[in-house]
Amino acid sequence: MINGWILTGFPKNSAQIYYLENNINNTFKPSLVVIIDMDDEFSTKRAGSRKIDPTTGKVYYMEGKNAQEINSDVKQRLIVKTEDKTDVLNKRLENWKKLSNIIFNQNIGNNILRLNGESPLENLVENISDAMENAS
Repeated sequence: MINGWILTGFPKNSAQIYYLENNINNTFKPSLVVIIDMDDEFSTKRAGSRKIDPTTGKVYYMEGKNAQEINSDVKQRLIVKTEDKTDVLNKRLENWKKLSNIIFNQNIGNNILRLNGESPLENLVENISDAMENAS
């Protein structure tokens, strides 16, 4: 039986990396670490098309195939999340590049799976599921 957890957007800083290095021992080390990579341009474009309905919390992608089907009342109230604004996103991407170099050199898991985040969602789910089944 495999037990675990899912962390998204973690670690975000060197203090969190330090925590991982010093608090995860061999009995508590994750059996699988999945890193989903995306090109900066793809990430920026995707984040730029993401809007949120502050009333319902539902997320919409304005360049998606269903964008034309969004109700006009909903479209009018959609907002861009602060984390998706270009200047904030650029800082986050820059920070991730620095941290990822450190992360990849650490022994934080028995098995690291890197995937292309531009792949279809079904492929990502299948690859992650297969890796989880084979993780030790």
